[in-house]
Amino acid sequence: MLTSDQYGQLLAAIAVITRQCHSPQDLLTSAEDQLARLVGQAVAMQVGPQDGDSPAVHCIAAAALDDQGQELLDLFTVQVRCLLGQARRCERLAAEALHDPLTGLLNRRAFERDLKAALVCSAPATLVVLDIRQFKRINDTFGHVMGDRVLQAVALILTACAPAGAHVYRLSGDEFALLGAMNAPEVAAFSAALRVHLRGVLWPDCCAALTLDLGAAVREARDSARGWLDRADQAMYANKRRAARLDDERDLHEG
Repeated sequence: MLTSDQYGQLLAAIAVITRQCHSPQDLLTSAEDQLARLVGQAVAMQVGPQDGDSPAVHCIAAAALDDQGQELLDLFTVQVRCLLGQARRCERLAAEALHDPLTGLLNRRAFERDLKAALVCSAPATLVVLDIRQFKRINDTFGHVMGDRVLQAVALILTACAPAGAHVYRLSGDEFALLGAMNAPEVAAFSAALRVHLRGVLWPDCCAALTLDLGAAVREARDSARGWLDRADQAMYANKRRAARLDDERDLHEG
């Protein structure tokens, strides 16, 4: 049976890992250190598959423990198992809060967080916004199930084409964004890669000629988050109008 001092040490060790650890891996590392101090020898913690709400946790001491040492190890392991389950749930919820459930991309909340961070970062940054041309027609004519499939496919293409280090976001509906340290040639290469990938997909009849409209804005010293996004939006709509004029001219010549 543990003494009152040992119970106090056990509670203090649990308090340390509860207070200081912010991720499952941090928790395990700190737990090994605290348990080693409790039992007076090196220990290793092994995490097994999920067992109910919490993962299975096994602690192995470097040498055989006496009865009190084993009791300390067992009680501490039970607490670590519960804390690790909570840490994993918190980590999962935090990730879900920043990701779009349909496409798996980062969502608007993550975008606004990263946009504000990019404004105060010394590294250069470029914002690219995109939308799917005439996406409403796809939804209205072929239904939202088909629209969702198109959004998921576009998300995969954007991720595949994004320059190294750039993050891809779904802002809302058919609106997407990229944010990263991209220069003009990299943005142009990204746009060209998009066209190639879009042509290479066997789209259903509803969107045989799917096109993304794109606008880019390099961060400027005077920018606010709203102003930076507005400039990228304006560039996208200017490109959209330019493409519409070219389509009209093509139809006129063909007619």
